Amino acid sequence: MDIEFCLFSGKKYKFKNKKKKKILEDYFQEDFVLCGKKLKNLSVIHYLNSNIKSENVKIRTDQFSGVAPFVSEGMGLGPLPFYFDRGPFPLKKLISFPKEFSGTAWIFTHPELYPSQRIQVFFEFTFAGYRKSRL
Repeated sequence: MDIEFCLFSGKKYKFKNKKKKKILEDYFQEDFVLCGKKLKNLSVIHYLNSNIKSENVKIRTDQFSGVAPFVSEGMGLGPLPFYFDRGPFPLKKLISFPKEFSGTAWIFTHPELYPSQRIQVFFEFTFAGYRKSRL
């Protein structure tokens, strides 16, 4: 599964620059909530760390699930997988990252467990949700 990343904001976020933004780089002067050391090697995080001034990074957390609540409360903009706009936090998708920043999700199971009903239900649920989110 390819996981696309998008830049999100919360409804409470106050943009520093009210100018209409057309490309990703137009957002770089805004405040950000970014992932920390554990995810620094993801291309999207590496790219943002290289292009956003450190004074514009307000919070760092080691999980995407940690970025979402801070973004939803208006602490800054945050890069998240595309499906986070359907989660429990009120987020607004601003722009998608280029395809080269997509990641691949791997789901592993032991070969002897794959035929089990629980594993089959999990895979069916996961892939159905993924297909639905792509529509």
